[in-house]
Amino acid sequence: LHTAYRRQRQMCIRDSGKDDGSIEIWDIDSSSKLRTMKTQGGIRIGAQCWSNHLVTAGSKSGEIYNNDVRIKNHITGVLNNHVGEVCGLEYRRDGLQFASGSNDNTICIWDSRSSIPQFTKTTHTAAVKALAWNPDINSLLATGGGSSDKQIHFWNTTTGARINTIDTGSQISSLHWGSSTSFGKEIVATGGYPNNCISVYSYDQKIKVAEIENAHDSRIISGQISPDGSILATVGGDENLKFYKDFNNVKKHEHSSTIDNGKKMSKIMTIR
Repeated sequence: LHTAYRRQRQMCIRDSGKDDGSIEIWDIDSSSKLRTMKTQGGIRIGAQCWSNHLVTAGSKSGEIYNNDVRIKNHITGVLNNHVGEVCGLEYRRDGLQFASGSNDNTICIWDSRSSIPQFTKTTHTAAVKALAWNPDINSLLATGGGSSDKQIHFWNTTTGARINTIDTGSQISSLHWGSSTSFGKEIVATGGYPNNCISVYSYDQKIKVAEIENAHDSRIISGQISPDGSILATVGGDENLKFYKDFNNVKKHEHSSTIDNGKKMSKIMTIR
């Protein structure tokens, strides 16, 4: 089951991609299902993302489906470039580009109006699930690789050039942009093997500024940042949902972690 969310007309919408290739659209305020959309072939949905009225979904077989939720014949396009399961999808804030990551170790950067990728990148050496567009620089994309890669690559999506790399030493399951007065632009990575950690890196200085090791008892499957950017929610293979707050100038206490001259993070809640 893969889900994605968006806010529309004062209503919180969730879509759920299922093993049978169907996508369910839910109003979570009223707990009512609005519609079910079937993709071609009935193959598992591995990733989804929203752009206005479109739900873009990636399948186990590598196809990407664009679905217009307003119309009966909802599939408006099928994109074929990946040869492995699509495990990551993210639209740029303005919707003009989106990125896809796959178990075939490639990243595709797409013009939303085209069925042919602008760029296909083969730099990662493991599956690419973690994708994050910088909210302030439209052309800046971060991508993170799996357990045999452990790299965060940064891309200029206008030229296709790789502009920097951070070696995290850990499997990367999600990436999220943030900022601080001390370090400027930052990138938060959740991980799996070997330490199931949450790590924060300075984008400009390319250094680690905070880390929580063993944040979960097993691999962190994914993370999501709150709308105000202050709280990170993580879900792990240990079946726990945890919430972490990132802040400065607080007393150190249990479950908080920092490094020299770094910032502190603290766990604020666990749901089992």
